[in-house]
Amino acid sequence: MKISTRQSILFKDKRFNMKFLSEILFPVAIVLFFSCAQDDRFDRIENDKLRVIGVRYTRAECAPGDTVCARVYFAGNAIASVGDFSIAYVQQYDHNYIYPDERKISLLDSTLWFPDSMQFRYVIPEDVFLKEKTQGTGNRAGLEQLVALVKTFRMYGDSTLPPVSEDTLNFLMEGVETIFAQPAIFFYANSVNGTRLKVKTDLTIRYHSLLPNLLPVNNNPQIKWIAVYKVPSRQAKNFYPHNPNLDTGTTVTYLYNEYSPESVSDTVVIDEGYTYFLTCNQGIDFHLDPTGDTIRDTTCDLIDIAGDGSFVVPEEYNYNWFFKNLDEVDEIKDSLMVLSYDISGPGYIKIKPPVFTEMTHFKVWVVVSDFVSEYYSRPKGFAVGSALGVFNFTDKYRKSVKNN
Repeated sequence: MKISTRQSILFKDKRFNMKFLSEILFPVAIVLFFSCAQDDRFDRIENDKLRVIGVRYTRAECAPGDTVCARVYFAGNAIASVGDFSIAYVQQYDHNYIYPDERKISLLDSTLWFPDSMQFRYVIPEDVFLKEKTQGTGNRAGLEQLVALVKTFRMYGDSTLPPVSEDTLNFLMEGVETIFAQPAIFFYANSVNGTRLKVKTDLTIRYHSLLPNLLPVNNNPQIKWIAVYKVPSRQAKNFYPHNPNLDTGTTVTYLYNEYSPESVSDTVVIDEGYTYFLTCNQGIDFHLDPTGDTIRDTTCDLIDIAGDGSFVVPEEYNYNWFFKNLDEVDEIKDSLMVLSYDISGPGYIKIKPPVFTEMTHFKVWVVVSDFVSEYYSRPKGFAVGSALGVFNFTDKYRKSVKNN
């Protein structure tokens, strides 16, 4: 069982004395939160529309001066090129999300795996807090000393730090948590049919990743498996995929399984009298190993709210699901496959199987992001997973949809 524990999250709204910080001269770091935004919500991927499924950094947290690496996942109309990267730190919420300081930036490099994905690398400036709009950095002299000390810390390690008492350290860390910036990165994706899509990515920059033993550091969630659950329809209202004691009438088809690759099958049998759910692991996951034993695995961070171990909670997850029909069929879209967000929950969503049974081959994606309620300056971690599948319709099911 893998459990990643983190230190206390400080929600206290105390004013931080930057002069005190400059006198203590304690180093800190920066974090990156990256998310992909598009104007319209969608879940069906179509060949004539350019889509960005999601973006994932290899590390959820990075420090100033670090090289961040992000992978962008595309779908739909094939990608021809990506470029025109820019960044903005000032957002005017009352003017339809205008970014008056948006300007071009240069990447360290990029790698293309078109049409499915690309990777780009960008260096966060070490002096970003001195030059850009930030929160909690009102004392200029103290901030300059802090940035200088961070550079020294990078070169020589914690031997440069003066000893401080535990109370002083706790007070200092409360202040460090108030220092952050929230810029946005933009870039354009261009498809072969001429579509040009501007993609917005949000960042949260803060001082944590150089002090992982003192401050909570977020990790990307992990997608360990993707499956389709076949549940007797009479039990569908009470379905929850992470219950290890599911009814014996329920069967599971793993489209992807990191725990036991030998259990993977791409064929999903669709029969009359059953309800189907597309699922993946959630933060605290129950699954069966090859011997049939139930295994509990924790892939999320456990957050110590009080700081003394008395109130530990797992971070929460958001799930976005997508699918694509891979067969060349021209039918009413809702007769193919439908995802029902009104019947969904942590790590699962109801599937309405195709009524037009000529649709058999499909691809699904899930994008998972984490969060902790009321902790707005915490960077988000992301995971993107996908799998291929084939529907195998029984004669009973074919007759039932034909008669409707």
